[in-house]
Amino acid sequence: MSDHRDPSRRSVLGSLAAAGVSLLFSPSSSAGPALRTSSPGTGSAAGTKAYINFVINVQNFRYLSSSVDTVGKLCSTFAKYGVKGDFYLTGPMAQLYNKSNPEIFTKLKGQGICYHSRPPHAIFTGFEGKLEGLSGDQLTSRINDFETQYLDLETGQLDSSKSGGFALVTSLLGKAPSCVAVPTSNDTIKAAACQWYKDNGAKAVVWYHKAQDLGSNPYQTKNGLLSRPSDIVVEQWKASGESGSTLWWNRYSSGYPGADGKPHNYIEQKVGTWQGKRAPFVTVLIHDNNFTRKGPDPWLNTFWKDKEKTNPRSAPFDLEATDPSSRRSDEEQSRILQAYGNMVEFCAQNYNVVTMADICTMAGV
Repeated sequence: MSDHRDPSRRSVLGSLAAAGVSLLFSPSSSAGPALRTSSPGTGSAAGTKAYINFVINVQNFRYLSSSVDTVGKLCSTFAKYGVKGDFYLTGPMAQLYNKSNPEIFTKLKGQGICYHSRPPHAIFTGFEGKLEGLSGDQLTSRINDFETQYLDLETGQLDSSKSGGFALVTSLLGKAPSCVAVPTSNDTIKAAACQWYKDNGAKAVVWYHKAQDLGSNPYQTKNGLLSRPSDIVVEQWKASGESGSTLWWNRYSSGYPGADGKPHNYIEQKVGTWQGKRAPFVTVLIHDNNFTRKGPDPWLNTFWKDKEKTNPRSAPFDLEATDPSSRRSDEEQSRILQAYGNMVEFCAQNYNVVTMADICTMAGV
């Protein structure tokens, strides 16, 4: 699947979306998508249109080799079934990959590329000190610094002699990330950052992390960017015998969950009971560290003083701070990866697996 810069691909996708025609990406063919024209709401996966967007947030700098291995396996899984996932890279992760494992970019170039931020980036709630109080051209210029220069995770300082941020991701992957996350609660910074990303090639933004009632029009804009549409989010839910909502990958800690605890069954159930008059957008969320670590983020104590992440630390940051997470066993990791692969295969066979670049084309942006 070509990226959004292919004009012929854009026109085909746009025309199909406008006509209400669904696309099914066949895992057995690399020649392109097969058309599906069945109507939504029939109650079975094989007869229901849905758009599935696989989202992988890449952030595990504490265990870099583990992150590289996980991302490589996921790229291979998507390639095996003839579909693509969206990998949300941070600037520092791109820096680290480029330094120690540059070969991973060969695999990532075949996937959807998006962008997000993590501390100590200044476009993150609690870490905006270097941007607060600025406005207009001064704010834009400072955002430009954070998105073009190398960010030192320990000092929180920028190094203008080396590339970093959004610009580095764009350079390494050969295209601008289609979608960005702007995780700050400061509205002024958020608006200015969205404008900078738009000016530099981004087309969409992660405005909500939970499912939203989008009504009849899933293509809505926020600060000039398409808001990532999510009618259904696949991350956690309450299955039989559980007292509360559970992250699906944690169900594989000691074996295999029941049928309603498996992600591909959950997708089938949610899509099969969808009552909307249009095809639903399903966002399947996971982080690279979720495959190999359990518990809090490994870098929690590096950047925060509390597990709720409400009290940020100040630089210099201890990159070797006590790790509150624990390693999953090899068997547990294998079960989670297998379940993820089963989900990708199921969706590739029954639904329309799309990247945000595809969705932007469908929306005409």
